[in-house]
Amino acid sequence: MSFDNQVYLSYGDEKVTTSTKRHRLGTRGVLPDGRVFYYARNGATELAPHLVVISKTVRSGTHAAAQTISTVISSGNTNPVGTTVGVIWATTPHTSGEYDDGYMTVETTPGEGVYKIASDPAAATSGVGSRIILEESDPLKVALTTVSKLAFEANPYSSVVVATTGAAPNNQTAGVAGVPNVTVPIRDYFWCQTWGHAAVRYDATTAAVVSGKVLLALTSPGVTGAFNSTTSGDTTAWKNRGNSPTIGWVYQQLIPDGGDNLGVFLTIRP
Repeated sequence: MSFDNQVYLSYGDEKVTTSTKRHRLGTRGVLPDGRVFYYARNGATELAPHLVVISKTVRSGTHAAAQTISTVISSGNTNPVGTTVGVIWATTPHTSGEYDDGYMTVETTPGEGVYKIASDPAAATSGVGSRIILEESDPLKVALTTVSKLAFEANPYSSVVVATTGAAPNNQTAGVAGVPNVTVPIRDYFWCQTWGHAAVRYDATTAAVVSGKVLLALTSPGVTGAFNSTTSGDTTAWKNRGNSPTIGWVYQQLIPDGGDNLGVFLTIRP
C-alpha cells in the first residue's frame, strides 16, 4: 500500500475506482499533461461522472467540537503521551472511520495544537469512548486532561457527495472537492479532479454559459451537480460572487446541449 503524499499517474489511472484503499485520502495525483487529482472516497450514494462533488457536511458542534477525553485507556484523568487518544463522543453516535486521515485540534491547554489522524478504528454510541490513532510522527507530547477539549475535522476527500442545488448565490453546504471522471460505486475510492481540462455536466434550462467566462461554485437549481451559468455578476441570479468562489473557466467554444458535458478548465486546487 502506497502512502506517498504525491503520485504520478498514467493516462487512464484517473478513471479507476477501487473498494480497497491504496493511498491516503487527499494524496495528490498528477497526469503527464499536468491535470491534477486528489484521492477521495465516495459516501453512501453512487456518484455519476462529471458532476461536481463537495466535502461531507461538517458535523454539528455537539459531535465535532468540544469533545472530552476518555479515561478508559489510562489511569486517572489523563491520556498518556503517544499516538492513542481516548475520546468520549457527546450526544450522537460515532461511526468508525469517520476521521481517517483527518485532523484533531486540542482547543484548550494542556496539549493545545493540531494533530494528524492516522485512523479512527472504532465506533461508539453516544456518551461512550473510542480511540483515535495519531500519526506515529505526530504524537501527543503533553498529556491531555479532562480540561482539554478536542475538535475533529474529517479529511475533505472523505465521503464526498454531489454538490447541492438551490437558489444562488450561496447554495453549497461545504467546500467544493472536485469532479469524478467515472461512475463511482458506494464507498469506493477514486481520483477527484481539481485542476486542468475537464468535463462537467451542463444544464441549459436557466442560463447559457459563455466561452471564456469564469465558472463559479454554483450548481443548477434544477440539476444536482450540474452547472448552468458562468456569468461574473452581470445577471440577477448570480450577483454575489463573494459567497461563490471561482472554480474554473469555460474552455469549450461550442456550447453543448443541456445534459451534455461541457469542456472546462478547473482551478479548484493545483
